[in-house]
Amino acid sequence: MIGVRKVGYTQIADILGVSRTHVVNRISKQPDFPKPIIRVSRMTVWWDERDIWEWARKRAQKG
Repeated sequence: MIGVRKVGYTQIADILGVSRTHVVNRISKQPDFPKPIIRVSRMTVWWDERDIWEWARKRAQKG
């Protein structure tokens, strides 16, 4: 995973401008949300930052 910037729940919340709790309980469970690249436990999960930005861009375009 060279060149991949890993982000967790807190960083995703910062990117999306929502609370960490909202990311954990709602956003990360949406069917179109990117799949994690690493899952250590229920609360230790990492995504590729590029996937999160792409998902956010697509959601913004939908309005």
